[in-house]
Amino acid sequence: NLVALLPHRFPGKPFYMSCLGGYQLHDLKGVIARESLPGTFFAFCGIANPTRFTSSLDDFGIHPTGFQTFKDHTPYSQAIVDRLCQKAVASGADYLITTEKDSVKLKNLAPGLPLFTLKVDHQIDPALDLFILDALKRRPLSVPNNP
Repeated sequence: NLVALLPHRFPGKPFYMSCLGGYQLHDLKGVIARESLPGTFFAFCGIANPTRFTSSLDDFGIHPTGFQTFKDHTPYSQAIVDRLCQKAVASGADYLITTEKDSVKLKNLAPGLPLFTLKVDHQIDPALDLFILDALKRRPLSVPNNP
C-alpha cells in the first residue's frame, strides 16, 4: 500500500494525495450532459499513456466505435483531423472525443464532426493548499528590481 509505504520511505516529509473526482463532457461551447447526446463517439488522443484515457471513457460510460492514438505532443493539422473524421464516419460514430490536452491543439481547426472533450476533475488533498500557504508565509517571494 503506497500510503503506508511513503512515511517509512520518506520519514518526516509531508505527502498529499489526489484522486479523480469525476468527469464532464464538454463541447466547444460549454458543458453537456452525456444523456443529452444520442449517438456514438470515435476517440483519439496524443498523450503519453492512452490507456488512461480509454479507462476514463469507460468509467464515464463511453465505449468508442474506434480509437486512434498519436505520439505525445502531436501537432494536429487539418489533414489529420480530416482523416480522423473519415475513420469516425467509417466506424459509425456521430462525434469525436479527445482529451483536454489535445483539444487545446484543435481550437483553430475545423473538424467535420462535432468534437467533445472528456474533462477529468481531480480532487487534491486540501492540506496541500495549507502547506503551500504556510511555506509562502515563511519564505515570501522575492521580486527582482527593474532598473
